[in-house]
Amino acid sequence: MTHVNRIAPDQNLGFSEVGMSVIYGGNGSGKSGYVRVMKQACRCRDQSERVYPNANDVASARKKPTARFKIENNGSNHKIDWQQDCVPDELLSSISVFDSRCARSYLTAEQDVAYLPYGLDIVENMARDVIPELDQRLSAEISAIDTNIYAFNHLVGETKVGALISKLSAGTNPKTVETLGTLSEEEENRIDALSKALAEADPMPLSDTMKFTCITAAQKITLRN
Repeated sequence: MTHVNRIAPDQNLGFSEVGMSVIYGGNGSGKSGYVRVMKQACRCRDQSERVYPNANDVASARKKPTARFKIENNGSNHKIDWQQDCVPDELLSSISVFDSRCARSYLTAEQDVAYLPYGLDIVENMARDVIPELDQRLSAEISAIDTNIYAFNHLVGETKVGALISKLSAGTNPKTVETLGTLSEEEENRIDALSKALAEADPMPLSDTMKFTCITAAQKITLRN
């Protein structure tokens, strides 16, 4: 390769004919540079990453990156030259290159692929089997929920509860409903006092000195003599 990032000219990167080849090295050692060249030359699904020459070398800043591939195809050895922005040789398209940038193309693009990396079939199976099943179950669960609010129509009126019921929706704050539907200790004591007063044989004498406030979990109604 020549004029590829900061990789020294005429460097070679070999792959074993069998098994797996592991390429490792520190940051800036050129691993990504080799991958970018292979993605461009082998017509990878993702073509968003261009190959640039060494920006720190004024002499090569305007040069085009080049590389030579040595491959074996059907028992024959081939030497194929590649240059940035030129149509790659057809033989190189048989080499599949996959990285994290290619993943989105596989997951979102509506097209057939010649090579599917191991594990991506799980995503395909989810889209084909799992998601439709979840959609069906959720739809059935939603349909079974009774969302009829007409049962509370008798509470509509010029009260806090009535105002809440008239505007009840999915956006209603549950805390507001809990607050209006829960009696305080003071209100509980007031109900007990009213119950005792109403239980008297003749509650009328108490009406001159007592203001009756009838409070329920749904409404607060003030009764005055």
